Amino acid sequence: MRFRNGGMGSVLVSNSQKPGIYAKVHVHGANGASAGVQTDGGAMFIAGINTITEPPLNDLWTIPGEEKFLETYRAEDEVFFKTINPTVYFFTCQIDDFCLAVRNGGAPAVTGEDGRETVKFVETMYRTGKKP
Repeated sequence: MRFRNGGMGSVLVSNSQKPGIYAKVHVHGANGASAGVQTDGGAMFIAGINTITEPPLNDLWTIPGEEKFLETYRAEDEVFFKTINPTVYFFTCQIDDFCLAVRNGGAPAVTGEDGRETVKFVETMYRTGKKP
């Protein structure tokens, strides 16, 4: 896909490639550098039903001059994950962000409008892939 600002992106979506979810976000720059994170690993998290069992990890880091930091970042992510209850921690971060936005009169990191754009994007992918 091409964005209005000239940027290009691709989306690969599947629930059948691996036994787990393994959600990832990778960003590739015009200079060839890439950064990425595996946000979910191994099993789907369902709020109130199960727990997050694997930490989100940097899984791609090719920033010129910083390539050697990938393993350090992964190790730091794993150590931090063991010190928290991930479900409580990540939901608390979202709630704190929202409360700060209300208190300071600003916008949260992710707005309701952002959520609507995500739904529109997924609906467009669904309609595009649907047979007439």
